[in-house]
Amino acid sequence: MVDFQRTPCTACCGLALFFGTFPTNAQVIHETRKLTANDGAYLDYLGGSVTIEHGIIYAGARGNNDLGVDSGSVYTFDAATGTQLNNRTADDGQTRDFFGSALAAFDDFLVVAADGDDNFGVDTGSAYIYNTFTGAQWNLLAPLNAATAGGFGSSVAIDHAFVGIADPMNDQQATDAGAVDLFNILSFQTIGTVFSPDPIADDHFGHSLAMDDELLVVGAPNTGTGRAFVYNARNRDFIRELDPGDLEAGDRFGSCVAVKGGLIAVASPSDNENGQDSGSVYLFDAATGVLLRKLIADDSAPGDQFGYTIAIASPLLAVGAPFDDDLGQSSGSVYIFHTDSGQQLAKAQQSDADPYDFFGSALDLEDELLVVGHSLDDDSDFNAGAVYVFDLRCPADFTGDLALDIFDVFAFLDLFNAMDPSADFTNDGLFDIFDVFAFLDAFNAGCP
Repeated sequence: MVDFQRTPCTACCGLALFFGTFPTNAQVIHETRKLTANDGAYLDYLGGSVTIEHGIIYAGARGNNDLGVDSGSVYTFDAATGTQLNNRTADDGQTRDFFGSALAAFDDFLVVAADGDDNFGVDTGSAYIYNTFTGAQWNLLAPLNAATAGGFGSSVAIDHAFVGIADPMNDQQATDAGAVDLFNILSFQTIGTVFSPDPIADDHFGHSLAMDDELLVVGAPNTGTGRAFVYNARNRDFIRELDPGDLEAGDRFGSCVAVKGGLIAVASPSDNENGQDSGSVYLFDAATGVLLRKLIADDSAPGDQFGYTIAIASPLLAVGAPFDDDLGQSSGSVYIFHTDSGQQLAKAQQSDADPYDFFGSALDLEDELLVVGHSLDDDSDFNAGAVYVFDLRCPADFTGDLALDIFDVFAFLDLFNAMDPSADFTNDGLFDIFDVFAFLDAFNAGCP
């Protein structure tokens, strides 16, 4: 209910305007929490791969020795509390399987690659599917042509029933031309193999891949300018090649790809826009392939390799630049952008940065939670690894741009006058001056 005697709209405006506006330029933010394994050990490399789904963080530790040297494991953490929930190893794990080398999750399914697994040939690799609700292994996926496989599991993707497993050094079309094998994990059926429409030796098709709403995006960055392709994951139909029109040889376009909510992001970390290997990221309309914008860091510099990793959780885009030198040589950073405006909103850095951390080499984004793996962290032991969590939520940010200004005040007042529950900052069912005070406190506290 609204207490009309305690709803001074004019006073609200006056108070809000008194507090002025906050600058909209991108800010540096630090982690909300840092996660390490309860049994972190020498050369575990926890955080070499990370993914987050429904607030649960999965972090690969490909160097874990629980089942033999470099057999590998995957740690699970609660993002809200930082509590370690479990440490998963393969039922048939062996030395140098590198279980956890790549990860992907969707709803109750987790895909774990073991790109050194020998189950189907020496170092051909495999991918394990787990039901995260029960914890049980759901399936074990093998390369569809083990005789020509090379690096099966280097990249993985999942969306609903469809799983894509990259095999970037597959020789079936040409030496190291690459391939992606597709599976339906609900029907336990093989969909088939996807190849480049014009395979080129050493192309490494499948170096990166992403999947959303039956769209499969595949990067092949290793020859020429680098390339990226879009397919239908259900039937393997080729849809289009993505071309921003300004590529040059050696840009490594397609080194990392992401797709979500009608947007495709393709990284070009060796783009020379602001000096050699400064890097860039292109955003495309997923339905049409039309280029929407090109993103570069506000403080872009040679050698940063901006775009080494990317993740989308619309309207946010996270971009890793592990060779950024802000906090020491190659200490690394992660940039946050608004996908609609292209504005850089924030720059995420770890509070305990050191030179050669290469922070930003592995990351994922869900809603407003950013997860960054740091496999070279030494807190538990030398290169035992760690995972950093950045909570990007900002209660007073009603415009969703991670910047607090007068437009957030206007948005709050509109919702307050409409008696929208989101404006009830005290959660008491009343819309009164105490909600205004609570909003202003949050406004003055700023975003993370």
